[in-house]
This record gives sequence, C-alpha cells and structure tokens, in this order.
Amino acid sequence: MPDTFPTPPAIPPTLIVVLGMHRSGTSVLTRAMETIGADLGERLMPPAAGNNDKGFFEDLDINQVNIEILHEAGFDWDTMASIDLSSIDEHRMDQLRANASRVLRTKCDGKIFALKDPRIARLPQFWQPIFSALPSRVVYAIAVRNPISVARSLSKRDNFAEEKSHILWLAYTVSALEMTASHPRTLIGYDTLLDAPRQELARISSELGLPLIESAIDSFEKEFVDGGLRHTRFTRQDLDSLRSSPRQVRELFSALDETIRNRLPSDNAMLDQAVERARRYLTDVSPLLKYEWELDCHSKTLNAAVASLNESVASLNESVRVSEHERDVLSDELRMANVDRTDAYNRLDEAETELSATRSAVAALESDVVSMRELNAEMLSSTSWRITAPLRAVKQRLTRH
Repeated sequence: MPDTFPTPPAIPPTLIVVLGMHRSGTSVLTRAMETIGADLGERLMPPAAGNNDKGFFEDLDINQVNIEILHEAGFDWDTMASIDLSSIDEHRMDQLRANASRVLRTKCDGKIFALKDPRIARLPQFWQPIFSALPSRVVYAIAVRNPISVARSLSKRDNFAEEKSHILWLAYTVSALEMTASHPRTLIGYDTLLDAPRQELARISSELGLPLIESAIDSFEKEFVDGGLRHTRFTRQDLDSLRSSPRQVRELFSALDETIRNRLPSDNAMLDQAVERARRYLTDVSPLLKYEWELDCHSKTLNAAVASLNESVASLNESVRVSEHERDVLSDELRMANVDRTDAYNRLDEAETELSATRSAVAALESDVVSMRELNAEMLSSTSWRITAPLRAVKQRLTRH
C-alpha cells in the first residue's frame, strides 16, 4: 500500500487525473502525485511481476467502470478506431454515469485524490460531465513517452505490431490533450521524470498549483525511482528515422518533447497545431481503423472457437488414449485367458489320456478276475479236488493243534 502523507493546509479538494498511453509511465507519474499531497485510494490494482513490478497505482473501481463501458459499446482498450458510445442505451448510460459519479465523489471527498486509468482518455464524452459536476477542483497530468519505447513494451507484453502501437499512442495522446485543453494540466516526460525527479516534481507542483512535500520527495526517490523501471530509451531522432511510424506520430511527439524540455506552456501554438493535424489524420483513417477492429473482433471470435475446438479435440484424444489403454488391458487379459484356456485344454487332454489308460487297466484287471474266477470254478469242480478234500480237512485240524 502506498505511503500516506499529510495534505498541506488551505488546499481545496482537488482531483488529479493522470492520463497517457498505456506503458507511457502513468504508474510512476501517479505514484509521484503523493509528493504533492495526493491520496491514491485503498483499492489499487496489485503489482504484476514482469509487467509492473512496483505497482499500477490504478483504482480498481474506476478501472472496472471503464472496462464495463468499453465492453458494452463493443470496444476494448486496444481499439485503434474512435470510441463510439451511441450503441449503449440511454437509460443504461445514465446508470453507468450515476454509479461512476457516486464512486468518484466518495473517493475525492474533502481531499486531494489522484486517479489513473489510461482508458479515461478514450472516454471523454463519458467522464468530462462527471468531472465538471464534482465539487473538487480538477487538474490533469499527462505522461509522455517515446512511441518506440511504448511499442517495444507492448510487443513484449501483448505481442502487438509496431504499427498498431503507434496508432494507439496517437489515439490516446490526442484524446488526452483534447479533453484537457483549457484545463490546468502538466505534461511530464517519462525519461525526464526518471532523469531529474526533483526538478520535474517541482514543475508538476507549480503547474498544478499544489505544494510539494519534502519528505514525500525523499520517499519517492529512494523507494520508487530506479533504473530498473526503464528498459528502453529512444530519442526524437530515433523516432524521426522510423519509417513504420506515421508522420503525425513523429510530429506530435516532437512537439510534446519540445514543450516538455523547454518548459513551454502546455497550450502553445506548436503543440496545438500538431494535435490538430493528428486529429485530422485519425479522422481520415477512421473507416479503415473501424474495419480493422471489426476484423480483429471476428478474428478473436474465430480464435476462441478454434481454442474451444482444440479443447474438444484434446478431450477426445484423451478419451481415445484411455480407451486404447483399456483395450490394451483387455487384450492382455484376453491373451492371458487364451493361454489359461490352452493350458486347461492340455491338462484336459492329459487327464483324458490318463483316464483312458486307467480304464484300459481296469478292463484288463476285470478280465483277469473273470479268468481267475473261471479257473477257480474249474478247479473246485475237478475230481482231484474232491478226492483230496479229506486230506485238506486233516491238515486244517493239525494246523489248529
């Protein structure tokens, strides 16, 4: 949770809206708002390892409001085309705006509150009436970073093409500059803030009319600013030599860089003209960008269908694998049963052979018995047997005595 620093006395309730393209340093700029007494709120998006290690400092409630609006209108944060909210039912829009206003009023109540969500810049028609109706004073801080660095970061995180990232940078930046025109605002270069934090914080304080808190500056420098935040660094000349970047991107970044480095007013003619030319360019290519978004949505739908089919195929393949395993198990069991059956047949044959031999032996014995009986009968009926009967009787008596 970010450190809480005391709000300087006699400062009217103020809402600081931090704007800028994604990956442009809006997180570090929002954290810097604590040095001018800003409260960042209690419900912040948690850090993400490898994405934003030190934290996004993005209010979850406002973030959810923006996501809901974009999705109900059929868009997302990476839509290059202009955002049209006319498809949202008026009653539903009133509900969304009333909820957002209630949430924001609670967060801003009686204090300096810093709010960051890059999506706000794409939804000025939704947020500007809410900001205008707040009892708080509303000021803006716009983070500016070289489009090449933004594109490299988005390529790594989201696999975006460089051309898409440059158009997104232009759409976010133009909208942020247009919606803050004639309002108190400060333009902060990401590289400049990391190079000279005290100097840039002093400029933020002066341009937004909010006094610096010295102890908060020390904490910001020691705990948050380090070289690890910046993975790439490119110059204006690097962008000028990049052929894949539209001329309007190069011109607008050049005007912003000139304004920031030379501390020019944020509404100078050079910058205003660059914004106007960039807006004309975005308007001219709007039909193409809208068509691209429709194709992108169709592609996402098809990819989701393919992913679902792949899951089904994977599930079927697993079922096939299980069935094949069961088949193999049953085959093994059948093979073993066949072996057992063969063994049983062999044992049966052996038993039948033994039984046949036994029957033959029994038949032979029975034949011998019959022969012996016949022989005995013949002997008993013979004349010699009868004549010798008295002699056998005498022998038996002598044997008993």
